[in-house]
Amino acid sequence: MKNTLAENMLRFGVKNLQESDIKKIEEVVLTEQTTFPTIESVWQDPRLKNIQLNASEMQQGITRESKYNDIIMENLVNYLGEGPQLIGKDAIGWPSTFNVTNGNLELSGTTGPLYRFKIQEIFKGKNHVIARQGGEWLPGEQDCIFITSNPMKVAGPYGNEGSLYVPSSDFKPNLTIEEYKTLGLPNVAHLRVIGNKVYYFKNVYGTPSGKLLSYTPLSNLNILSSLRMI
Repeated sequence: MKNTLAENMLRFGVKNLQESDIKKIEEVVLTEQTTFPTIESVWQDPRLKNIQLNASEMQQGITRESKYNDIIMENLVNYLGEGPQLIGKDAIGWPSTFNVTNGNLELSGTTGPLYRFKIQEIFKGKNHVIARQGGEWLPGEQDCIFITSNPMKVAGPYGNEGSLYVPSSDFKPNLTIEEYKTLGLPNVAHLRVIGNKVYYFKNVYGTPSGKLLSYTPLSNLNILSSLRMI
């Protein structure tokens, strides 16, 4: 009941509210609304309906748009959860060049996401790269966490008929899929977490793509720490 009242006060606005009152109401909503069952519910946060700036925020150059973005990203982090909770959730991110100060994270138009897909599998491997000459995949030394849009499987004598690409020189019939993950890389749309950065690869069969740095809630330090524990 308390939460519903607070949400309505923010949604419809109440005359004669002081800045301190608005902040307290926002805190009530934030405290009670900590989980988001769907990615769509992230944008249904009542705090987004009537964003107000106090004097201190205006002096710092904070805008309504940037405050809107902060709430969206906060909600997306809560929606995703950590570690195993990420499986089945929507991975979402925007180009790293997206200006989060002058725009907002709407799911349409030019500010729409760079990618959005259901997370099917998370595993650790190496950041393999494609050689500029010869078109062959080369094993890398960088530790990497893969977040994929499809479950990984290997099939065929060269390992490239499944969703995990394995160079022919590394194909060994007696290896398990878990062992293959350390040799190959996803041949489907996926993310690679390298250090504290998340890169998007729009891979399709026969057309491996380069990496694109993305602005995503998956870069949250708590989420990154939980991924490293997997």
